[in-house]
Amino acid sequence: MSNTYIGITIGRIYKTFQNVRRTRELWAASFCFSFIMRNINQQLRIQGIKPEDFILPYFEEKEKDKLFNLKGFGFFPDRLIFKSKEGDLKLSIDKSFELLSVEMEKVIDCKKDEIAIYLKNYFQICFIEKSLDDSENARVILALTPYLDTLEQQNKFQAVEPEPNLLFEFFKQINSRKNKSKKSFLYDHYEIEDINGNKRVESLIEIATRELAKNEKVPNYQILINKNLWDENGSDIDVGNNGKDSDTEFLDALIKECARLYPEDKDNPFQTYHKYYCILQADGDKMGTALKGLSSVGDVQVFSNHLTKWAQETYKEVKENYDGVPIYIGGDDLLCIVPVCNGNRTVFDLIQKIDSIFKTEFTSEYPSLSFGLSITYYKYPLAEAFAKAYELLKQAKKEGGNRVAVQIIKHSGSELVSVFDKASGLFKQTLNHFLTLLDDKEAANSSISYKLRENEKVFAQIGLSQERISHFVNHITDSKDEGKTEADYQALSNNNEKFIRLVKDTIYGAYKQKADEVLNKNMDKISEDAMKEIYSMLRIVKFVKGLDDDKS
Repeated sequence: MSNTYIGITIGRIYKTFQNVRRTRELWAASFCFSFIMRNINQQLRIQGIKPEDFILPYFEEKEKDKLFNLKGFGFFPDRLIFKSKEGDLKLSIDKSFELLSVEMEKVIDCKKDEIAIYLKNYFQICFIEKSLDDSENARVILALTPYLDTLEQQNKFQAVEPEPNLLFEFFKQINSRKNKSKKSFLYDHYEIEDINGNKRVESLIEIATRELAKNEKVPNYQILINKNLWDENGSDIDVGNNGKDSDTEFLDALIKECARLYPEDKDNPFQTYHKYYCILQADGDKMGTALKGLSSVGDVQVFSNHLTKWAQETYKEVKENYDGVPIYIGGDDLLCIVPVCNGNRTVFDLIQKIDSIFKTEFTSEYPSLSFGLSITYYKYPLAEAFAKAYELLKQAKKEGGNRVAVQIIKHSGSELVSVFDKASGLFKQTLNHFLTLLDDKEAANSSISYKLRENEKVFAQIGLSQERISHFVNHITDSKDEGKTEADYQALSNNNEKFIRLVKDTIYGAYKQKADEVLNKNMDKISEDAMKEIYSMLRIVKFVKGLDDDKS
C-alpha cells in the first residue's frame, strides 16, 4: 500500500533577511513567513486534513489552539509536510495571503486587496507531491527533502521583486500604531514590552544595554530612552528619516550619565560590551542520521513533536530568563538577538541552557545542535551581522557539528573567530569559570596572552604535563599557587590567583583534548591547535571583562 505526501516550501527568506536594517524589520520578516505557513496549516485542517496526517510540523492535538495562537516569535518552519487528501491547496495558500493582508492594512496605507496581490507576487510558495510505499513511509521527511531543496534553489533565480515594496514598508512601520490605535499588528502578535510597557520590537542598542535598564545604579535610563529613541507620537524616531543617529545619541547620553553618577571608573556599571549585541543562530546536526533510525510515521511525528517542545521551552528561556528577542525558533532552527551579558549570566550560559533543553528532548548522541554567534558592534549593519552568524553556523557544522563558532566584530573592524567543541570541558566549564570573575577586572592579567605567546615553544614541550605547566606558569606570572584540585581552586580568595589557576587548567585541558583529537600525535600540530583555542578563550574573556584595547 502506498500513501501520497505533499511537501510545501516558502521562498525569498534569505533574500528578505539580507535587506533588513533594524531589529523590528528582522522580527517582522521572520514572523510573516511563519504567519503564512501557520495559516496554510490551519486552512488545510479546515479543508479536512486530519491532525494525524501532518508530519512536519507535528504537535499533539491538545496543543493546537496554543500553538496556532503563539505570540512573540516565528514558530512555524518554512516547510510543511502532510499526507495528501482531496482539497484545494491553492485555496489554502491564497487564504493565508488574504489574512496577512488584513494585518498589514492595520499598519500601512494600502488596501488589503492590493496588498494580497503584492504578497502573491513576492512570496514564492512551491510544493511537491510524492507517493511512498509502506517501507518508505517512515522516511517521508528524508524522501521529500531533496525535492524541496531543489525547489528552493530554483526560487533564487526567479522573477525580481514587485514594486512598490509594500512588505518592507510594513516591516519599517511595525512598531507604529496607525491612527494611534492600540489594535496594531504587534498588539495581536507580540508579547515583549519595552521599558514604557508598550508592545514594541526594541532597537539593537536597547537590547545591548538591557541589563542597565534593570540596574538601580542608572535611574534615568528610561528618560534617556524616551528622549532619544521614542517620540511622542508612539513611533521610533528613525522612522521620520530626519537624519539623526538616534542609537548613537542615546548611547552617548547613557555613557555621560553613568560617568556623571560614578566619577570613579571602578563603580561605573557601563561596560565595553554594552556597545555590542549578539546574533545567535542554531541548527540541528545529523538530523538525517536520526531520522533514518525511525521505523514508522508515528515515530517521525514523535520526533517532530520533540522539536515543537524544544522551541516552546527555548522561547521562554531566551525571552523570560535572558531578556533577549526571539526572532524564529521552529523545526531545528533558532535565530535570536540577545545582549552579551544580562546580570550574572552571559550569552555562553544561554547557549548551554538552550543546548540542555535540546538534550532533554533528544537524549541520544544525535541529533545535536551547532551555534553561530556574532558579537557585533552596534553600528555594524544588522543584515551583515546576520550573514556573519549564518556563515559561523555553517563553519561550526563543517568542523564536525556540536560546536559553537564565535566571532567578535569590533568597532575597529577587526574580527576574532573561535570555534569551540561543546562536548569539551573547555567550553562547558573553563569558559564559565573565567567569566565568573566578571566583577573583578584586575583578575584578568592583561599580559597573560603575551606571556603565553612568548613561551609557546616551552609549552610545546610541557603541555601534556599538568605539574610542569603549573610550575612554569607560576614562574612567568610570579604566582605562588601550587594547588591541584577543584577544592584548592575554590579555597582561593584572591581572584587573580583564581585566574592564574584557570589559565593553568586551560592550557593542560587544551593540550590533552587536542592530543586526543590529533591521530598521529604530532606535537607541533597539537601545540598549534591548543594555543589557538587558549588565545581564543582569553580574547573572549578580555572582551567581556572590558579589558579590550578597542575602547571606541
